[in-house]
Amino acid sequence: MNLWTLIPADIQTVSVIGMAKNAGKTMTLNRLIVEAREAGKQLGLTSIGRDGELEDVVTGTEKPGIEVDRGMLLATTDMCLDRSDARVEILETTDERTPVGQVVIVRVKQRGRVELAGPDTSSGIRRVCQVMLARGAKQVLVDGALNRKSSASPAITDASILSSGAVLDRDMHRVVKETAHQIHLLELPLWEPRECSLKKMKPEDRGMDKWLPKAYAAGVMSENGMIRALNLSTALNSGKEIGRAMMKTDQGVLIRGSLTGRTLKDLASCTDLYRHMPLIIEDATRIFISGRDWQIWQKRGLRICVLRKTKLLFVTINPWSPGGWRFDGQTFLDEMIREADPVRVINVMGGEESK
Repeated sequence: MNLWTLIPADIQTVSVIGMAKNAGKTMTLNRLIVEAREAGKQLGLTSIGRDGELEDVVTGTEKPGIEVDRGMLLATTDMCLDRSDARVEILETTDERTPVGQVVIVRVKQRGRVELAGPDTSSGIRRVCQVMLARGAKQVLVDGALNRKSSASPAITDASILSSGAVLDRDMHRVVKETAHQIHLLELPLWEPRECSLKKMKPEDRGMDKWLPKAYAAGVMSENGMIRALNLSTALNSGKEIGRAMMKTDQGVLIRGSLTGRTLKDLASCTDLYRHMPLIIEDATRIFISGRDWQIWQKRGLRICVLRKTKLLFVTINPWSPGGWRFDGQTFLDEMIREADPVRVINVMGGEESK
């Protein structure tokens, strides 16, 4: 199957995020690049933070590099270009600076492997993506760095691909369950306040700043649609303050930034009103709750909604682990299909794929 058939033509920016290092994200990127070349599609490519390095900076072992083709546009740093073997032409120097150099926009002149280190801020990623699109890229791929899923935020990219694999755990069942947990988070529903429909609003008007002043980390929407902003600089470790501000007639609680298990635990220690109204966050990439805890909270009646919904295109899986173990490819695929339904699942290592 050609993966590009699963990516709508009107999707301009796509993030590829990995559940862990060596989960198959680079193989997914390389497959997309090869298929784009075969179709004559001009791509742009960047990374949020550092990734695509020729040597795994965590384990010290050689890892699959990102193979780029002639004509592709890249946003990476000058220092990374010195460590890459692809020949490039520098088109533009940006104002984006990273710990490993200044981000530049280049066009590939000769095929080779590259190391990527793009902007490490959401606004920076958006800017370099727009530059590459303006210079002729039809679509841009954003490589998510280790343990950073922020590139999947709908405030940054139009859609996402999730990569998972055996590297997560020797127990295939645990890998499947943890991957399914991430899928379920990315598929959380849009919040629908009584006075309007988020679906009818422009994407740029759906963010937290539309509802809650930037100086406040949390707020409560009352029955009449008014927001009671809470005098909190962060929602972290502020669960009790948020819980005490809730009233039975409220429509929901808005939380800026990250939502953690600790915040939920503190909130629930002083009120059970979370069972009767949703907690509302910017998007699913802000949630940091384990799969086990998530199941417990769901049974208790917790509802979480988002202001911006992530568009998950499909999931790729890798049954091989660099640690020396592997899963049976078809069995792994079948279990992931069952848990991920209706999201499409592709085994990026072999011929097996979802029906």
